Amino acid sequence: MRRCLSFLLVGLLAGCSQQPQHLLRPNGVAVASDQHIYVTDRGNYRIAQLDSTGQIAASIGVFGVGPSNIHSGWDLGRDSFGRLYIGNFIYNDEATLVHDGVRSFEPDGSFVREFGGNDYDPAMDEPTNEPYGVTVDSADRIWVANYKANRVVVYHRDGQQLAEFFGEFGNGNEQFSGISDLVVDRERRHVYVVDSFNGRIQEFSLHEAGDTISLQFLRVIGRYGSNLGEFSYPLNIALDQATGDIYVGDMGNQRIQRLTHDGQPIAAFAPDLARWQVFGLAFHNNHVYAADAYNNTIWRFNADGSNPQRLGSEQ
Repeated sequence: MRRCLSFLLVGLLAGCSQQPQHLLRPNGVAVASDQHIYVTDRGNYRIAQLDSTGQIAASIGVFGVGPSNIHSGWDLGRDSFGRLYIGNFIYNDEATLVHDGVRSFEPDGSFVREFGGNDYDPAMDEPTNEPYGVTVDSADRIWVANYKANRVVVYHRDGQQLAEFFGEFGNGNEQFSGISDLVVDRERRHVYVVDSFNGRIQEFSLHEAGDTISLQFLRVIGRYGSNLGEFSYPLNIALDQATGDIYVGDMGNQRIQRLTHDGQPIAAFAPDLARWQVFGLAFHNNHVYAADAYNNTIWRFNADGSNPQRLGSEQ
């Protein structure tokens, strides 16, 4: 009980006191057209907004277990209206997951709704969803990668569920071991799904008829390993809409890999550090943004991986 009360006190102080001006364990990132950067600032129980210079300018969300609170945030998406979507987990004092779902907030910080919310009984050994990855496509549909359920669910921004895919554990085609993220290329009609523990990406062709969506398996990209084109526990993925190139946060190998739309490796890059941790990835305006949970910072690279810059941290 003492540990629970201490945890709650820390959260309440984070919500009520002056907001910290640095990031703590960031693990999701989204970038707006005005170059403002939104970060899942997990250790500070909030979404942090960084201005174009990389300084923290505002915060969204308050720690808690209520329907509009952020308890343990994961990946982050943003639609064309500026609305933010964050994977949220609630744990009890034994660190057992008791609720998960995706919560949406307006740009001014007001709570909108929760997508796919589920309660879990700590006394029951029941399957969980765990929404690690949140992606918003160019039609403003929200794609949620449920890590433990190995399932992808698609929602309209009004909360209506539009589609559901996968759900089978394994290492075959359309089977997964930890779906941690995905990205949607509507122009080329491709969807890329990160299959984390299998060390690979699965690519699908996208078929749309209004709000009816279907996927067809195309290929497996990569395998477990450390060579170029191989992955060790990949977690995140981002898309260059102009070229179709994909960027994969190859966490176990401490690097980002750049590949063509059909999975051919181009290059790998990382900041000049002994250790870092890719826990979130975005591409915007010819730059790659990576949330580094180990160094409490956001890295901004040129599209070719050059010129790494630190944002939102005490340097």
